[in-house]
Amino acid sequence: MLFSIYPNPSEGKLTIDLQQMYTDLQISIRDVAGREVYSQRSGAQSTLTIEPVLTSGIYTLHIQTEKGLYRDWE
Repeated sequence: MLFSIYPNPSEGKLTIDLQQMYTDLQISIRDVAGREVYSQRSGAQSTLTIEPVLTSGIYTLHIQTEKGLYRDWE
């Protein structure tokens, strides 16, 4: 799965460009301890903008689609 996340680093608002349409989409963000700190489910989209309220730090972004689970560092 190819996707883009910007801006990185972020001051709160993130755009996720999935580069293709997915009908079932679950976005979650986890801290370095593995705790889920943000979650959002969405319908058919290829671009998604989210505004998680997070403290400064390193997080992983998890994208679950009908085709599988993908992770990326933020």
